[in-house]
Amino acid sequence: MQYVYNIHTCHNKLYHTKNTAAPRSGLLKQERNMNMPILVFASFQPKDGQEQAVKDILMDMVPATRAELGNQLYELSQQKSLTGDVSYHLFEKYADSEALATHKASDYYQDYRKRIEPLLKEPIAVKVLQALENSSNVAGSNNSSPNDVYLYNDRQKANKAGHTCTCSKHGK
Repeated sequence: MQYVYNIHTCHNKLYHTKNTAAPRSGLLKQERNMNMPILVFASFQPKDGQEQAVKDILMDMVPATRAELGNQLYELSQQKSLTGDVSYHLFEKYADSEALATHKASDYYQDYRKRIEPLLKEPIAVKVLQALENSSNVAGSNNSSPNDVYLYNDRQKANKAGHTCTCSKHGK
């Protein structure tokens, strides 16, 4: 059996871990494409006077979404036009379509959609993009190989991805 060796931080030290999951070699090209990352770009145009309320709702989504196993990026940005209008943009990246579906099925996602829609001038503008190439090796991406190296700063997220800590407190 081949091992996937990884690195993560625990107690401010680096530790090697290994994943005994079978490597994903020999997959058909079509199957590989199905497991490529999904990118989401969403734009929000608040009604006049609702800018702070929209921002607060979006900020509430950040910690829970970033904690999802399949989430690889969740960045909220603000844009001010020359006329002073404010809009917000979310840049999201998920390991695959299953990770995005899990995100959209969550209670906090459903709640955010109900709360934010009445505060917007227009419907949320969402673009969902399929990556043509996986440009990064990110923990939980299902594209592991024996040469991949991951950096964890969250032991629980590492464990969810199947990577165990080998420090003296948590591992062997």
